[in-house]
Amino acid sequence: MSVVGLKHTLLRKQAQFLILALSYTASIEARYSLVECQRLSRTTQVIYRLVHGATIVIQLQGE
Repeated sequence: MSVVGLKHTLLRKQAQFLILALSYTASIEARYSLVECQRLSRTTQVIYRLVHGATIVIQLQGE
C-alpha cells in the first residue's frame, strides 16, 4: 500500500470512529435528535440537530 493510500485509509477510519463516537454521544445527550447525512462529490456532511436546539455539523472532505 502506498503512503497516500495508507493516509487515506487512516483518515477514513478516524472519520468513521468520530462519527460513531458522536452518534453515541448525541444519543445519550438527546435521544430524539435528528441525524442527517449528506454526501456531495468528495464531501460528506453529518448534521446532528439536538432537541434543545444545538446543531453539530461535521464535514469530511476526501483527497
